[in-house]
Amino acid sequence: MFQRILIAYDGSVEGKRMLVASGELTAFTKAEAHLLAVASLPSANLYMTEGLPPEQLMDDEKKIAQEILDEGVAQFRERGFAVVGHLAVGDPVEEICRLAKELNCDLIVVGHVHRSTLGRWWQASVGRASVSKSLLDAAPCAVFVARTVVDDE
Repeated sequence: MFQRILIAYDGSVEGKRMLVASGELTAFTKAEAHLLAVASLPSANLYMTEGLPPEQLMDDEKKIAQEILDEGVAQFRERGFAVVGHLAVGDPVEEICRLAKELNCDLIVVGHVHRSTLGRWWQASVGRASVSKSLLDAAPCAVFVARTVVDDE
């Protein structure tokens, strides 16, 4: 059914739960697993408020993403699952889609936190779009969304 699965991992609690489900899915389908962590590009506002040069902020973001990737690969392998790790820099949705196309993936697995109305409003007010929701329109293959409910009202 699935031959190549791309798992987008961000190191969050939801992401860790999704990682377990992804390992079981790849084992069941005997699919090749690829784990992706994306270092987001810092906003211009962050450059000004942190007082650091853009290169330093980017290096910090890449280091954090690499640590998240290493942790995810280790957790995957500790459970006996084979996986190839990938690090990308940029917009998470664009990078997930780019790698899925490049690897010719059949499935993308991503975590999603279901938020209350207030939580969705707050996320939108700080300029954060849901990666999982955006992927549904942009993905070059099927998308499996592992959902977690958060009570934040």
